[in-house]
Amino acid sequence: AELAAAAAEAGHRVLRAEPGTEYASTDGTVVLDLADPEHHARLLREAAAPGGSPVESTGPLRIVHTAAATAAPTATADDPEPALDAGCHSLLRLAQAVARELPDRAVELVAATADVFDVLGGDGRDPVGATVAGTCRGIDQEYPRIRCRTVDLEAPAETARAAAGQLLREVELLAAGAGEPDTWLTAWRRGRRWLRTFTEVDLPSVEPERVWRPGGSYLVTGGLRGLGLLLATRLAPLRPKLTLVGRTELPAEDDWDAWLAEHGHDDEVSAILLAVRELRAAGAEVLPLTADVTSPEQAERAVRTARERFGTLHGVVHAAGVPGGGPPHARTRQLTADVLAPKVRGTLAVAEALRDDPPELLVLYSSSVGVLGWRGEGDQAAANAFLDAFAASDVVTEKVARRVVSVAWGPWRRGTRSEPDDPFLAEHLRRYRERYGITDDEGVDALTRVAAAGPAQVVVLTQPFAEVAERVGVVAGAEVGHEPDAPAGPKHPRPDLRTPYLAPRTDTERRIAGVWQDYLGIDEIGVHDPFFDIGGTSMVATAVVGGLGRTLGVDLGPASLFDHPTVAELAALIDGTDSPPEPERAGRGGRRRDRR
Repeated sequence: AELAAAAAEAGHRVLRAEPGTEYASTDGTVVLDLADPEHHARLLREAAAPGGSPVESTGPLRIVHTAAATAAPTATADDPEPALDAGCHSLLRLAQAVARELPDRAVELVAATADVFDVLGGDGRDPVGATVAGTCRGIDQEYPRIRCRTVDLEAPAETARAAAGQLLREVELLAAGAGEPDTWLTAWRRGRRWLRTFTEVDLPSVEPERVWRPGGSYLVTGGLRGLGLLLATRLAPLRPKLTLVGRTELPAEDDWDAWLAEHGHDDEVSAILLAVRELRAAGAEVLPLTADVTSPEQAERAVRTARERFGTLHGVVHAAGVPGGGPPHARTRQLTADVLAPKVRGTLAVAEALRDDPPELLVLYSSSVGVLGWRGEGDQAAANAFLDAFAASDVVTEKVARRVVSVAWGPWRRGTRSEPDDPFLAEHLRRYRERYGITDDEGVDALTRVAAAGPAQVVVLTQPFAEVAERVGVVAGAEVGHEPDAPAGPKHPRPDLRTPYLAPRTDTERRIAGVWQDYLGIDEIGVHDPFFDIGGTSMVATAVVGGLGRTLGVDLGPASLFDHPTVAELAALIDGTDSPPEPERAGRGGRRRDRR
């Protein structure tokens, strides 16, 4: 209410949107369900409607998202979902609605949180809210028409009017482009504006046994594969007692030989059984456990079982995680929740299980995506931003372990993340790993240094931070203002489609088809070939739109390819002609396809 009043006083036209259950609109105020995508769409249609709308229909649409700042803080394993619904889930629904409803409108979006980040010491009380900052970072890179920034307010603020003035100041700075792109995350404390920066830290080399106790007891979530298993392998010579937790169901140990004889050595379970045996042969005592640590009950049972088997638990490494949810337009609440669960719910559940007898060390495996972002991984950015904020919050972690650290890993050479669907991003990531990827030796050495003497939040990269940030910005195509170039190389034949091939007929169609051929790597494309049936993805769409802009001198939004997914339809849009006729389809299969 104070922000609306302050904005109106500053000369802005204001539309207020308040959370509720049923959609309603009266006197410049809209009530909507934050979980309903259609409600977000209706809100935007109402905000952008020419004539009679309280919001200008031209120029950038400025949106301030404050639902997360007013949600109840959540710092335990009880139920983080209400805070996530009011924050990152609602913010993603809003961005998706903007892309659909206002594909050609510039949008400046400020997302507000409260008391999320530890700025002055003891003030980061709600790390769950950091998922908003990660989501905003992803939106800024995945939606070219949206500039998104996060501001963390003080809670409680001196006055509501002071907080409203700070938010309005952020809106004005974003509109002016001040400090872009470095000020994507700011905080207000005691009337002063703080910017987050990163400084290189020199951590001395340390012998592993000074950090990892010889014969010590350690629990590793995600410990039966990937980086968790790598750490277990490197600790094995110290003869530790390792409780390795994963979600894969394993046969009873007496049945391992029978399983291996029946399934061979190539399936997922066999690989785990063989890895456990190798660890034991190297000197470690190993207890493999099947548990879903996103469940407080299962996390507590895993910790209890480890203590019953090995006694004192000296340290926990939380390395569990799942791949990102793919293209932003296809991210449902459930897909996002699945990515958030191991990092958010899992960390909270493990932390709760440790409170009765805190270990010496809790290490959280985060990712540089939470800080730098990466196109196509906005959900991962949200999940890992939480880990970083959690570790830095003394208020939250003081009873969890004597020392808590979040290690935000850059890309590993071994390729710990799933390959992006977008071939451009996949190729870029592959080349980056080959040249700059963290090797196994470098990673374990860095982890040991950080655990010995590092701050609570550390980003591990093999390049200077600014260089990596610039590279990510180029790939995102949002902060540096251009899309990746079309890849060079041989082109593939046109795939077998139900749509009959029809060659381009006009100059516009030929030029559009040429751009598609370059970016999709196809030697010929018919005017009625659907973009997403011939290998296009939402990420490729962003690059293709940029290529079309340079080739044809037009300004299109990525949503244009969703609404006009063929060369003929896109040419009609660009030329301002009538919509082209529908292509003929063969038989009942074609009719089924049309209905679908």
